[in-house]
Amino acid sequence: MQNIFALGSNGSGQLGLGHTADVNEPTECLFCENPAKENQPGTKDETSSTRKRKVKRIACGGNHTLILFEDGSVYAAGEMFLDCAIGDGGDKYKFNRVVFRHGRSGPVIERFRDICATWSASFFVATIHTTNTSTGDGGEGGEEKEVVIALGTGGKGELGLGMGRTSSSPTTNNGYIEINSSMLQNFPPPGTSIRCIGSSAYHTVAILSDGEVYGWGAGRKGQLGRENSVRKVVWEPVRVAIAMGKGFVPDSVACGREFTFISGFVVDNEGKGEGEYMYTILGGGDKWGIVSGGPSLQTLRKSTPGRERYTASASWHGIYLHDILDNSGLAWGRNDRGQLGPLSGSLSTDQQAQLSDKQPIRSEAISQFVAGSEHAVALSFDNRTILACGWGEHGNCGPYTDEHGDVKGGRVCHIRLPDEVFQDEKAKVVRLAAGCATTWIVTS
Repeated sequence: MQNIFALGSNGSGQLGLGHTADVNEPTECLFCENPAKENQPGTKDETSSTRKRKVKRIACGGNHTLILFEDGSVYAAGEMFLDCAIGDGGDKYKFNRVVFRHGRSGPVIERFRDICATWSASFFVATIHTTNTSTGDGGEGGEEKEVVIALGTGGKGELGLGMGRTSSSPTTNNGYIEINSSMLQNFPPPGTSIRCIGSSAYHTVAILSDGEVYGWGAGRKGQLGRENSVRKVVWEPVRVAIAMGKGFVPDSVACGREFTFISGFVVDNEGKGEGEYMYTILGGGDKWGIVSGGPSLQTLRKSTPGRERYTASASWHGIYLHDILDNSGLAWGRNDRGQLGPLSGSLSTDQQAQLSDKQPIRSEAISQFVAGSEHAVALSFDNRTILACGWGEHGNCGPYTDEHGDVKGGRVCHIRLPDEVFQDEKAKVVRLAAGCATTWIVTS
């Protein structure tokens, strides 16, 4: 059984708490289930039901949130979904189930493979059967096709729906969200699927199953590759060139406000090898040391190679790596609000020197490490202690911030879950996520 807690900015109900007030203490999210079937109007409280599901991913926009469960269901809360996803009789300040229908009588899409979100847009990756009109997941028979569905707004090509498309606002009919023109055209290309996808405020990047990288949205700073920067606005998916040499296989992407971090591993001509870790950074300039402040590959490879040693996330102006083998973290980039940490106690003399030299800041003894827009959250190796630092004006770092709403200067805020959460000695935190001044905690 899993419980989802949230804290931070909530002016549009994006925390799914049933109201629109910011909160600085973890509060359990509330869920509604829209039946999405004719002759079954209204919704019911599904908070207990969702506790039985496992969270796969939480994606945060500027004022909205998507939660993908391992069974493929997606729930949404916040600004974008107040009028669209709630269906008939839904509670607009709770999480509501997202169910699409392609046209009034086309296939129903209610299971998804992945999600991501820009500031004001959302993306849903799903598999459909192209020639079937039955309900469920598109029915049986026909050819399977992976699609990307875009909802929301964006004046910098964020939707990826083609030249000049700045809005995708489908209507709701009998609990279904009708998507007549909300699928990205010819993407992913035939014979491929999306391996992973990520967004920041104004651009999105996807890595495909064949290793190719595509992106769309704002590209002026080179975040979609140097070759696409002259276009400034990229209205539909384009190939992004990655100059990493022969044998590089990209398998992870994290997007900052004006940069893209892509990592992967190296294989030989037969697709084999120890999987030495590599990364590249597109765009962003170097105002905050995004490029020059990164750790060397020799430092990251250490003595134990591994394809899945690091997980990466990005704030608007920083990059955060978590080493899952030695439970440490490295962060570099903007740090004027203390958002780089460290999240393992007070600053040592050496770490203070690193701050001034724009070198990566190391956090120790953490089992998870994630970045929000301008704050970071970590989980101690006991899987119960939650630490936060950076910009916390909306309560996303907990109640103990300075007069500017920050947690910095070597300070760390401990986010405390309700006492009853850990009454069971087996209870623990299993997932953290962070968004635009929001923090998310999943317990089991």
